[in-house]
Formats: sequence, C-alpha cells, structure tokens
Amino acid sequence: MQTGLMIVWIIFFILFLLLGQWHLRQANRNMPHIKVNARPMDRPGSTIQGSIIIKGSDLDQPCKDFVDEFNQYVDAQNTSSRKAHRSTAFGYALAATTSFFSALVVV
Repeated sequence: MQTGLMIVWIIFFILFLLLGQWHLRQANRNMPHIKVNARPMDRPGSTIQGSIIIKGSDLDQPCKDFVDEFNQYVDAQNTSSRKAHRSTAFGYALAATTSFFSALVVV
C-alpha cells in the first residue's frame, strides 16, 4: 500500500513539473506587432511619387493610429500573459515540491 501511494505522489510530482515547464515556455512567447505596409508609390525608388490628402488629413493616418494603439494593446497583453504564466509555473513548482516531500513521507 505504501509503495502504491508513493508511486501516485511521484506521478503527481512529474505531472506538476511538466506543467510548470510548459507554463515557463509559454511565458517567453509574445504576440508580434502588426505593421502598416507602405503604398507602392510611397516606397523609395518608386518612379511615381505622390500623396493622398483628404480634407487636410493624410489618408493613411487613421490606419497608422489604429496600428499604434493596437500594438500598445498587444504589448499590454504580452506583459499580462507573461506574468500569469510565470505565477502559474511558480504554483506548479510549489505543488511539485509538496508532492515530492509527500512521496518521501509515505516511505
């Protein structure tokens, strides 16, 4: 009976270690920023140069503003996700430590 209980605790120990490792790997992943592609006539070396202005405002400015704000949102989400994954990995490390010592106590 004692050996069976020790095996169960060791299985929990391995499971918690694997889950903690997975969360640590996820903590290092980031969503990339989006970019606004330049129009063909705005690229350097283009034979045609021009700009489009409607009522005194650049046509692409709303898109550029959206991309800037969206990238700020992506940065905030990346930071939040990183913190959440790290704290979860820490919790799994504590659980693994507890299950390891439980396996030792059972013996």
